[in-house]
Amino acid sequence: MKGNASRMVSLFGIVALGVMMLTGLMSIAPSMRSAAQKYYVQQNVFDLRVLSTLGLSDQDIAAIAATPGVEAVMPVKTLDLEANWQGQEERMVVQLQALQQDPAADTDANMNCLVLRSGRMPQAADECVVHVMGYQAEIAEGTVLTLPEDTEGTKHKEYTVVGLVQDPQHISTDKESSTVGNGQLNYIAYVLDGELTADYYTACYIKAENAGQYDNYSQEYQEAVDRVADRLEQISTAQCVQRREQLMDTANQKLAEARQTYDDQKAEALRQFAQAEQQLDDAQQKLDQAKAQLDVQREVVANLKKNIEVRSPISGVVTARNYESGDLFAQQPILHIMQIDPLKVIANISEQYFPNVKVGMPVKLAVDIFPDEEFTGTVSLIYPALDPTTRTFKVEVKVPNAKRTLRPGMYARTTFDMGSKEGVMVPDIR
Repeated sequence: MKGNASRMVSLFGIVALGVMMLTGLMSIAPSMRSAAQKYYVQQNVFDLRVLSTLGLSDQDIAAIAATPGVEAVMPVKTLDLEANWQGQEERMVVQLQALQQDPAADTDANMNCLVLRSGRMPQAADECVVHVMGYQAEIAEGTVLTLPEDTEGTKHKEYTVVGLVQDPQHISTDKESSTVGNGQLNYIAYVLDGELTADYYTACYIKAENAGQYDNYSQEYQEAVDRVADRLEQISTAQCVQRREQLMDTANQKLAEARQTYDDQKAEALRQFAQAEQQLDDAQQKLDQAKAQLDVQREVVANLKKNIEVRSPISGVVTARNYESGDLFAQQPILHIMQIDPLKVIANISEQYFPNVKVGMPVKLAVDIFPDEEFTGTVSLIYPALDPTTRTFKVEVKVPNAKRTLRPGMYARTTFDMGSKEGVMVPDIR
């Protein structure tokens, strides 16, 4: 025993310490439950929460409120989305939740009263207070929450944080699932009533009749809540069917309106198309008429040109004009035009020289008015017949007249080189 004394003392000390800890835990548990109960009552935490994947309509809220055992209801609108805090590129999963019209009202219907940790509650439409979930970073007052541009169901795309709050729903657990992002909710942002524009509620919080007189951890409290839950379960099927039919009616109405809008727009488009086609046809008809008139006018102009323009078949000079402007045509030529470069000279040559004259033979010409000048030409044509009266034949000589020295109608003496011949001349000695 003497050798085991120290061991016995150690065992006794350990047992005593365990008894003390057990005694402390057993004594503190009622205090913790009492503190929690006081907090739940102070913040008016809900007894039941009703959720619906179809959303809750005003008729659903009315049906819940009319259920026996329901003391008060608080419908809530929420919207889960990914958003950015000012200065942060990473998107966070944020739930927007609409506050009650008077969040500070001391009524049974004002449940889950928020505890303001710092700052103030929202006063302007673009302000919010934030509850930080889990171990997420704190958000400083004045930080702006920016929603995606394609966000629907909100009146604003930016909200400024004016305070931090503690949601009593998350006093014991700070995890909440979400349908967006990674499925884990990071922040809850509370905005003024009316900022969420959906025509349905996402949740309905309920206070059960007589449940408030029991401890939240008691069997009596659970039984009081279960009785109301059973009654809500009984009406849930009918309400779900009614809600589904309501959504189908709304969808069918929107579909009918969209179809009517489509039909109206289609009819209007067809009318405008037909009107445009008619305008095109009218324009084409006018264009064809204009083209026909243009063709007629072109033909008239062509005829006028043909009738008023007289073109000479040769180039030359006008030697006579038989009409003045306004004279009537009298079958005689309007103008006489002669070609003077080159000139054509007609020469009559004795028939004895017929064999000697050849086409291309050079010819010299002399005119009396230009005694010091000599002109040259070439035989261009020899007439095949002779004049039986004069026993001569005609020869045409082409004479260049670039300087226009010679004029039609002039007389000239021509000299043809017929060659030379020797002979004896007998003089007359009488």
